[in-house]
Amino acid sequence: MNYPNGAAQNAQMANNLHTHFLSEVALTACGFEQATRSSTPREIWNIHPHGGTAMRDALLYGNNLMNRLHDLLEKEHTAANWSFLHILITDGHDTDSNASYQYTQQMLSNYRNNLNVRDLKILILGVDI
Repeated sequence: MNYPNGAAQNAQMANNLHTHFLSEVALTACGFEQATRSSTPREIWNIHPHGGTAMRDALLYGNNLMNRLHDLLEKEHTAANWSFLHILITDGHDTDSNASYQYTQQMLSNYRNNLNVRDLKILILGVDI
């Protein structure tokens, strides 16, 4: 389609804005926040350990959520605009997970095969609280 005098740029800018807005709505609906507006640093100070660690379950839950969100963004053709960092903070060994070590390994391998490394990174922090 031919647009007169810069109208093509305006149409592209409007389309980009609309796509970004849809992606923001999807992210917000799933409970994600922009890093610059994240409440996570404040919430970390409110963590009070009380026994039991389900680290493998938490790892799989978070990765599954990000994988589903990535699929949604793919459908909107906006996945290339996003990347995810899954931060898992633990104070102990896994004692309460339902997922076995072998199942967790298999699922992480599946995520790695389905997503670009740029799209999903995992950071696990072990701290003695």
